[in-house]
Amino acid sequence: MFLQKSFDSVKNDIKIKGFRKGFVTRLLCEKHFGERFLYQKLLHF
Repeated sequence: MFLQKSFDSVKNDIKIKGFRKGFVTRLLCEKHFGERFLYQKLLHF
């Protein structure tokens, strides 16, 4: 629940080659940056 809110708050700023800004899935974000990335964003939320 909290990780989803963390992802929703940063998904418009994530840039991954081959995807438009804001259209990256949470699973792809976790694969590319690691799950720790979302926890760090949650701490700074």
